[in-house]
Amino acid sequence: MHRWSLFIVVVFLTAVAVEADDKSKSPTAAKPEDSPTVKRTRQKLETPVTVDFKDERLKDVLDEFKRQTEISFHLDAGVSGNQSFTYAAKDKPLKDVLDEMFKGRGLGYVIGRKMKEGDRYEGWVIINQSDERGDPIVKGATPAKPEPKPAAGKTPAPPARPKTGSETASDAERLAASKLKNAKVLLENGKVEDAREFLEQILTRWPDTKAAAEAKALLGKLKN
Repeated sequence: MHRWSLFIVVVFLTAVAVEADDKSKSPTAAKPEDSPTVKRTRQKLETPVTVDFKDERLKDVLDEFKRQTEISFHLDAGVSGNQSFTYAAKDKPLKDVLDEMFKGRGLGYVIGRKMKEGDRYEGWVIINQSDERGDPIVKGATPAKPEPKPAAGKTPAPPARPKTGSETASDAERLAASKLKNAKVLLENGKVEDAREFLEQILTRWPDTKAAAEAKALLGKLKN
């Protein structure tokens, strides 16, 4: 009798170990940790951009995004760079712009990861035919819970802006430079007041950056 009890315990423990091993290999396992290159791209996707596309080719659209954010893009097989887009946005994070532009077009994007030696697209944003938004969709993974909708008649509070003190010097330089690029685009399109607003934001929020000096000079020219 003692031997049978011992045998049952061993079988039970073995089954538990196998089940735990299977779970660790399941599709719901945690995604790999971001490399520094992937982290930088994820941060750049938060960069605000200002665009006004009218029947622009996807290739040209991505070139403009690269100019404003310094992100490199790659078209996956089957994605045509000649499809056209009409879209406008002002001072909106690139990840939100991509989501709005690709919604209903059957397009998505993922941040490239280095899976093996020779992979050249680590940190690139790869445009593909999917619903993905930054990370690959894993089959069988538990979907994220939707955010609760505000009660009728109540306006949801806007998302809090990041505190300037939490930004590193390099973050401040990058964000200010992006805002300066946006201001120049607005000036080229004759939208002086919008450009002036961007330039004043640079001086207020990032006064010690290189972009602030140029913004101050541009504001001086606008006053003359």
